[in-house]
Amino acid sequence: WNTGSTGIAVKTSSDVNSNVTFRRNIWAPGTADFKVVYLRHPDNIQFDENTIVNIGTQDRVFRAADQTVTLADWNSFPNVGTDQLRNASFVDASRDLGAYARQLGFTDETAFLNAARQLSRRNWRPELTGAAAADWIRAGYAIAPN
Repeated sequence: WNTGSTGIAVKTSSDVNSNVTFRRNIWAPGTADFKVVYLRHPDNIQFDENTIVNIGTQDRVFRAADQTVTLADWNSFPNVGTDQLRNASFVDASRDLGAYARQLGFTDETAFLNAARQLSRRNWRPELTGAAAADWIRAGYAIAPN
């Protein structure tokens, strides 16, 4: 997703009062200047098996306890598991609802949505469900094999 002008996907500015876990996410910050994670108080937030892609040789995408840290430093925090950096590309990052609709033979996403609104027990088409569209779009954002 577009993380906006600051490029931060996860940011806290005060203590988090309950446990939160970020697991198996893929973050593509766009440029090496962006910070993916910015935590002032990282104590109650857990990270594990997250992948940060396409940042070149720069690995200083983490900021915790008011200091920018490398991946090795980040993974040494007690609440961080096995996050990794990868130079990778997605299978098909152009996938969106319009592309899914066109693949099914509709002219655009509006035509797809109109057809989906007509679903009923007698007129059930699983390819017109939100789950099917989301699965197809999500598959385009899998990391492509090298």
